[in-house]
Amino acid sequence: MSRSGVSKIGKGLIRLVADLVLTRPFIFPIGVYAFLTYIEQTLTNSWVRDYLLYSILVLIYKQFKMRSGVTLIGALLLTFGGLMCVSASWNIFGIGEFSIPGLIAIVILGSLLANTDYSEQDISDLSLTLFWGGVLTTLYILYVYYFGEPYYVAGRLTLGTREHHEDPNTLCAYLTMALAAGFAIVGSTRGSRKVFIFLGLISIVIVMLLTGSRGGFVGMSVAFAVYVFASKIDRKHKVTIVFLSLMAIPNLPGFSDVMQRFDDDSSGSGRTYIWNVALARFQEKFFFGHGIGSFENLYYEFGATNEKAVHSTQLTALVEQGVVGFSLIMFITAYVLLMGYLNLKGTKAVWLMAAFSGFYVQSLFLSLLDTRAFWLVLGLFAGVAKKKLGPNKTRRTSYVYDGAELGAVRRGRGYRTIGSRKPQTSY
Repeated sequence: MSRSGVSKIGKGLIRLVADLVLTRPFIFPIGVYAFLTYIEQTLTNSWVRDYLLYSILVLIYKQFKMRSGVTLIGALLLTFGGLMCVSASWNIFGIGEFSIPGLIAIVILGSLLANTDYSEQDISDLSLTLFWGGVLTTLYILYVYYFGEPYYVAGRLTLGTREHHEDPNTLCAYLTMALAAGFAIVGSTRGSRKVFIFLGLISIVIVMLLTGSRGGFVGMSVAFAVYVFASKIDRKHKVTIVFLSLMAIPNLPGFSDVMQRFDDDSSGSGRTYIWNVALARFQEKFFFGHGIGSFENLYYEFGATNEKAVHSTQLTALVEQGVVGFSLIMFITAYVLLMGYLNLKGTKAVWLMAAFSGFYVQSLFLSLLDTRAFWLVLGLFAGVAKKKLGPNKTRRTSYVYDGAELGAVRRGRGYRTIGSRKPQTSY
């Protein structure tokens, strides 16, 4: 290869690194973090934590430059997160290994996400990150399932090893987001590439079925329904898509096992008992609850033989932060869903509404209140849903300085971004 060819490749790599690290240091790691948060081995890598810290600083800098103020949802998320942290002080059992600084970090990040303005390019970046992360994850699980030694939890396939593994239901909650992102990508892809995107979607669905997760199946169905009926797909195509899906799903591996678990009432009745215990303990401290991280001990005190989570994000807030915290988080999610429906219906970001809806339905049966994913998904969706998403008038490659660039345009002067290429007309 000639020296000029090597130089051209080198400059191309530099531009690529600059685009990912300098000009888009936020959406890229958030996609990775939201999707790979269940892989504990990945989170032990210091570069992931450092990259996220850098992203938070970028967000703070951007909002300071724009003087955008604090949105209603951003303020409410901070308020609710503050209530969760303060409630640790009235947990009579102590919080054990629970990390209040870690909770503060994800609360701040979720609030900043809700307070940030997003462009179509940002949403496109996120959909690609989530989808391909999901595809690679499921391909790995399928490879291990058919050719290796898969890991099972209570007889159900999941991701991980004996030391580091994830609950199959929570795994499906993350895969639901990748699935919704794939809906948007397959709809906008043309030519032979559509086949590969479609195969990626099938791999995600198969793994979700193989886990035997009933919540995952419901979340998948909700995400699919929201995307199909809220998008701009022609009515005749919607009917065709729904018909073909109903015909194909029963023939995929794992479907019969999921249906059998719906017929088996042992798990359902167990959760009903736990929820009844949560409601009974909630009445003891009606207004502000027993404090964060208290339910496992409350459940044990009630006469159980072991400690258990509530298995419901909303009931967790009710028993641990009382009616005040429960009302606050329910208002936030209801308001965000309403704004998402009004502002995202028929737009290219409708997949994010589908992802949030599917994820939120599954949170009704999972204790996700103090997890990274719940705050990331809620904050990101709130930020996108707070206003109508308009297309970029130029193909801006800079994320960090988007706000400053728009501000400069409004003031009537140009603005050069660091590490970005010359904008090209598009959209």
